Amino acid sequence: MRTLLDIAGLSVAYGHVTALQDLSLAVPEGGIVALLGANGAGKTSLLKAVAGVVRPRSGRVVFDGRDITAAGVPARLAGGLVLVPEGRRILVSLTTEENLLVGAHLRRDPDGVRRDIAAIYERFPNLGRRRQMAASCLSGGEQQMLAVGRAMIARPGC
Repeated sequence: MRTLLDIAGLSVAYGHVTALQDLSLAVPEGGIVALLGANGAGKTSLLKAVAGVVRPRSGRVVFDGRDITAAGVPARLAGGLVLVPEGRRILVSLTTEENLLVGAHLRRDPDGVRRDIAAIYERFPNLGRRRQMAASCLSGGEQQMLAVGRAMIARPGC
């Protein structure tokens, strides 16, 4: 089975505080991996390092055969990675539809964006019914659907 994500010797620190030290992990294509651990164990730091939100102190991240350790967030998105952050991080002052459009900000295919938004509304009918509603008025579950939809609309890797 081919390895899709290969992390080797990854360490992440915030100033003098080490959040993650010498972690290695391989995820096979089509595989599912669960990260379990106490608060402060480094789960979020690992995901942020893989997504490019934080730079690792050391180690290597290889995705789909390409070393992306030094790549920025836009390059990782173009290469197929997207992060749905903890706490959803939606823009509560924008409508549901405006939040989805934020996810499409790097795309240059307006017709495709419209089709993909329609597909998101089909997949998550509650979002379709609330497309003009401020995201702050959505339930927690609907906000999570919106965060996932925003990641999907980015079409990572396409």
